[in-house]
Amino acid sequence: MMARFISEESGQGAIEYILVLGGALIGAIGVGAVYADMAQHTAETLNSSVDSVMTSIDSRVMDELAGL
Repeated sequence: MMARFISEESGQGAIEYILVLGGALIGAIGVGAVYADMAQHTAETLNSSVDSVMTSIDSRVMDELAGL
């Protein structure tokens, strides 16, 4: 009975697929975390740039209006 249990390999393929799927899932979570961090940094940089441009435009408009 024990020898038959040890030589049984019918579940081996399923276990291998589960391990591969688990590894792919861990990799996808890692890539998603890195991508989220990069997207957050890009959004902060973009917001900072837009704020500085809008401040510059605002001051130029006010200067033009003051000159009228």
